[in-house]
Amino acid sequence: MHRTRRKRARYAPPVLPLAVKGLLLLFVLCLIFRLMAAVGVEEAVEELAGRSLSENALGKILGFEAGRPARSFTGDIAAVVFGGTLQEAKRDTPPEESPPPSASPSVQIPPPYYTGLIPYYPAPSPTPEPLELPEVVLREPAKTETALAINNRTSKTVDPEKILKKPLNLTIDKEKPSVLIIHTHGSEAYMPDEKNRYVPSDPYRTQDTRYSVIRIGEEIARALEEAGIACVHDKGIYDYPSYQGAYNRSYEAISKHLKEYPTIRVVLDVHRDALEDSDGTVYKTIAQVGDVTCAQVMMVVGTNDSGLNHPNWERNLRFALALQQKMQELYPTLAKPIELSRFRYNQQATPGSLIVEIGCTGNTLEEALQAARYFADAAAKVLGELKEAS
Repeated sequence: MHRTRRKRARYAPPVLPLAVKGLLLLFVLCLIFRLMAAVGVEEAVEELAGRSLSENALGKILGFEAGRPARSFTGDIAAVVFGGTLQEAKRDTPPEESPPPSASPSVQIPPPYYTGLIPYYPAPSPTPEPLELPEVVLREPAKTETALAINNRTSKTVDPEKILKKPLNLTIDKEKPSVLIIHTHGSEAYMPDEKNRYVPSDPYRTQDTRYSVIRIGEEIARALEEAGIACVHDKGIYDYPSYQGAYNRSYEAISKHLKEYPTIRVVLDVHRDALEDSDGTVYKTIAQVGDVTCAQVMMVVGTNDSGLNHPNWERNLRFALALQQKMQELYPTLAKPIELSRFRYNQQATPGSLIVEIGCTGNTLEEALQAARYFADAAAKVLGELKEAS
């Protein structure tokens, strides 16, 4: 009689609980990271795995194992091993282990105009560094025999008095915007002082519009509006995060404004000049108006000398000469000689386009603001006459 062999019952191997598996995996990872930290490769692996790892609980634990200083990880371990959320685990963290509040409030930096790009500037520190100012040398205003002065950097022959005798041919609308104020290099700033300190994004540059040339543009716009000259102030920063291509970006903005406001005839691209020597010496220029000391103003007029099409350059120069003459009449020494350049600087956009340099690196913000008020007063008088004649 054949007997059927009884099969032995197979027993399933013991299954480790999920929590134990998690602890074992964590132990192995910590051991690996300790070895990696010993040979100095933790930073490279963190880059490879992604920065987001350092933001969660596991990343913090592994960072701790690699020798990075950290606070309490008790709640974070609970979140990883037992499946809780990081927010829930943090509720168990004792209040005394929370980081103490900062002694000084952080400075709020406005976002750059192009927020989708990665800045190449170094990340600014949360608070301004202690003031370590370079030597600032006063450069005396140039003495000119006539109120009309031009530094001609081109191959063209110009006669200021002859040019100024021609009509400006600018029409200023009585109600709609006729002036656009823009800043191709909107991050340009001035010599900081105890009253006006900023977080630099580059030497003498900042993204904080309270201390840059954008603040100067606000002052000009306010003065023109009070004088009855309607204007548009573009507060975009076109030289950040990349300085290269700033004029292309600002020209796109100018074109959009001209399309939206076809009555715009004058475009003032407001800058800050830079006067520095190779040895680090920084210069400042001042004008003395009565008892008031302020920065000087220089206008830059582009031409077609570089070969680019620019049919309106002489009309722009005529407008600049009219402004220079008015400044000399009202505020002697305020206006520097006009810089006539080979390049056109977007001034082909309208027959009333100029670069206006208010002060330079050696001037303070207060000196530049006062110069902006004087310039705006002179500009309002010139433009006001054109509005009455229209």
